Amino acid sequence: MASAHTCNFANYGNSDCSANNTFIHLYNCNRDTSNHISSLQCSEKIPDKCLQFYVIPEALLILYRSGIFSIDHTTLQLKICQAHRDLLGIHWRRNKHSCCYPNHNEKSKAKPDRGTTPSLSKQYWLKTRQTIPVGSGLCKQCVTELRKDLCSVDINFEKEIEIFYQVQESSVDLKGIRTGCLTGGDLNELSSQFSQQSDYTQASSQDWIDAQLTSKERLNSAMKILSKDYEPLKHQLCLSWSSISKSSKSYYQKKAQAIFLILNIIAPGQETVLLNSIQTKKTEIDSTNKCIIEAYNKAANSRTQTQILSLIVNNFTKSELQNMIPGVTVSRVDAARKHAMIYRMKLTRPKIAHFIDYILNPLYSSIVGFGQTVLKLSTNEKLTIPKVVRNLIHARIINSYQTYCLETGFSSFSKASLYRILKVCNASKQKALQGLDNTSAAGMGAIDNLTKVVTKLEAYGLRHEDVNKLKEMLQLVNQFLKFEYKLHLRKNDQCADHCTPFAPSDSVDHNFATKCNHSHTQSCEKCKLVDSCVNIVEKAFSNLDIPKTLSDEISYELENGARNVLEWKRHLLRTVHQDGARNDVLSDLKDNQGLLIMDWGMKFLPFIYRETQSDFFGKKGISWHFSCLVLRSPIDREKLDLFCYVHILEDGSQGWFSIANILVHLLHEFKSEKPLLEELFLKSDNAACYHCTNLISFIQECNKDFPIKIKQYNFK
Repeated sequence: MASAHTCNFANYGNSDCSANNTFIHLYNCNRDTSNHISSLQCSEKIPDKCLQFYVIPEALLILYRSGIFSIDHTTLQLKICQAHRDLLGIHWRRNKHSCCYPNHNEKSKAKPDRGTTPSLSKQYWLKTRQTIPVGSGLCKQCVTELRKDLCSVDINFEKEIEIFYQVQESSVDLKGIRTGCLTGGDLNELSSQFSQQSDYTQASSQDWIDAQLTSKERLNSAMKILSKDYEPLKHQLCLSWSSISKSSKSYYQKKAQAIFLILNIIAPGQETVLLNSIQTKKTEIDSTNKCIIEAYNKAANSRTQTQILSLIVNNFTKSELQNMIPGVTVSRVDAARKHAMIYRMKLTRPKIAHFIDYILNPLYSSIVGFGQTVLKLSTNEKLTIPKVVRNLIHARIINSYQTYCLETGFSSFSKASLYRILKVCNASKQKALQGLDNTSAAGMGAIDNLTKVVTKLEAYGLRHEDVNKLKEMLQLVNQFLKFEYKLHLRKNDQCADHCTPFAPSDSVDHNFATKCNHSHTQSCEKCKLVDSCVNIVEKAFSNLDIPKTLSDEISYELENGARNVLEWKRHLLRTVHQDGARNDVLSDLKDNQGLLIMDWGMKFLPFIYRETQSDFFGKKGISWHFSCLVLRSPIDREKLDLFCYVHILEDGSQGWFSIANILVHLLHEFKSEKPLLEELFLKSDNAACYHCTNLISFIQECNKDFPIKIKQYNFK
């Protein structure tokens, strides 16, 4: 409670009361707080009204900042000096420039961009019994977290202000009762008002009364609850222990036995053990630590001192280190601990493997047939890997991966972690598909040519609105085929265009068609748009009067564009379907089976010493054929072994006959080197030397005579 020389807010902060001993009641604090609240960006917005805010009374602001959230005549009768009125009122200032939320992430660099509103301050106090002063700085992330945590605590701030003004008027009337004369009816009416307000704020007033108890009163109150035999503490020790008498020492020693009462409640029967465990122990310095401390004291600069201190900084507390090494500061200890920090791998291996498998999918990454790159690990180890080209930008890959994880229920990393993984996984960005995927490159080129055709049509009478619609349609088709179509393809899909077994089927020849066990009742509007986009452009073209020469040119572009766009769509379908075949083979690969992947490399140009210009031109390249055999590892069945074979043909052509001879040679080599190998799966691209009737007929006729049987041939 306040004495004659201090106000009721003397315990707030470290400031003293005004020297003139002039106090006023809170209900007389009526300064305008609008500018103060606005400068702190903590205005309380009126619901459903744009840019309108409540006027916060000065007395209410002082109470909220001092941790008193009850509004009654008891609190408004409190006295306050001028110093604490300024400290808690309109002259209040933030004590730090960082976020004041107790649970703010220390690693976050977010700066406060708004202040704590009165309602938010009271909500936080009602839930945690902790105070965030009105106007304290909060960052955007903490405000969002606070509102989410406090959504269950409902505060009607308009009613709070209404009650405040009612209590303030009653407090003024109460002053009139004390200083003037009122009739008996007035007294009864005023008593009725106080009774109604007391019912609303009785619990909150008790919090204020408890806050004003002295430490001695709190101890006596608590010990009375814990033990009925405990005699209350009459007075506290204010003199030094050596200067008091024996009887006083005996009295305080007897009262100190309360410690064992509390320890007995915490650990029944083990009070002494618990007391010994919490007592401060003397830090023992061994010979190693003595040498480190001596080296620290003799260090020439602070950087070296920090490095030396980091050797022992995690073995002792800050206070122990300050006792062991005179002059060491807390900031130096923090710097040494930061220097000694051991980093661990926060990313779990299963999640990393899941993401790596996803980005290595041929839909998103392509391995170039030439060149290699060096991948440097965190251990400074260097790995030589084939050069990889990504077909999509990082943002689209991550968005696609997160959508996939959401659909499958897999918990993945944050976007920032995924970006870091992609940055570490070295790969080139795709700038041109020519040479990597000629079919897709032709399809994209067809979309560009069709867009140019639409632009030409505008000059011959096509309306500007129709031109924009056609361009948007072509752009939609381009984006759909580049990024979305491959993600929709799957087995047993109810959409005919997305069902990978059904979509490639021949509608005329039933020998090249597949029947599904499910019905195709759904349709895809974007797939229909891919099939009809050229017809829509052609319809707009047919209604215009265009010269014969230009008309023939546009007709050729439309015909060629329709063929390339549809071929692009079919190519994407075959890619996904055939890649599924490769995955099925690798997942079910037995010990006596292998997968052989074949492809031609870039021709090697021979050169001679001091080659002349005439010898350089017209040079004939040497063909290289690469064959990669994939087998199940005999040591670890979860791993696969890879064996590479190279055939060099100096005079031979890259035709089916060369492939047939290479295949026969490989089968005999495999049988001699790996006798257990009995069956082989073949995989190659759609080049004419592979995907032709001659080679397939040769394999079918001679398969019974091969030392290793060809079980399946897949093309990509």
